[in-house]
Amino acid sequence: MDNLNIGCCNAPASAGKTHAIVEQAKNAARWGRKALIVQPTLELIDKTILNEVGPTSFPVTPFHNGVCGKNVVANLSRHFQQTDSSGEIVFTTHAAMLRLENVYAPGRWTVYIDEVFNDYVKIEELHLPEPDTYRTFSRHFDLQDGLLLPGTGPGAHPEKVAKNEGRDAVWKVYQGVAAISDEAGRLFQ
Repeated sequence: MDNLNIGCCNAPASAGKTHAIVEQAKNAARWGRKALIVQPTLELIDKTILNEVGPTSFPVTPFHNGVCGKNVVANLSRHFQQTDSSGEIVFTTHAAMLRLENVYAPGRWTVYIDEVFNDYVKIEELHLPEPDTYRTFSRHFDLQDGLLLPGTGPGAHPEKVAKNEGRDAVWKVYQGVAAISDEAGRLFQ
C-alpha cells in the first residue's frame, strides 16, 4: 500500500483523539480529498459517525460486516476502484484494513488509524505452559520483534485458525492474528 498518507494521533485515553481524527478527515473531505478512518470495531464506527461526523456535504460511508455482510474487503476494494475524485470519508475496521491488498489511487487517500491494531499480541501476553499446546501454536504463528504474526513455515496454516470451523475457544482468541495478510504483517516490520 505504497503512497498512502497515514495520520497518527498519539494522546492519552479520553484526550479526544477520535474527535481530532474526524475533524482532520472532515477538513480533508471538504477540500476534495479522500479520508479513510480505521477503527477497531463496527460499534465504534457507527458511534463515531452518529456522534462525531454530523451532517456533511460529502459522502460518509461505513464498510463493516454490519453493512456489507461477509464481503467487507471485496466491497471496500470495489469502492476504491469506482469512487470519483470528490472528497469523502470512508470508515472501516482494523480487521478489514489488515486484509486489504491494495488501494486504488492511494495518493488521493489519507488513512487515519484510531487506536492501535489490537489483533497483534505481545509475546509477554502469551502463556502456553503445555508443551503440546506450544508446538501446535508455534506451527501456525511466528514471533517477531515482540509481535505475534501468522506463520509462514511449511506446516503453518493460519487460515485454518482464522476460519476456526470447529469453533475452538483457544483459536477464537487468535483468529484476528491468523487472518492478517502477509502484506499487513509487513506494515509492522
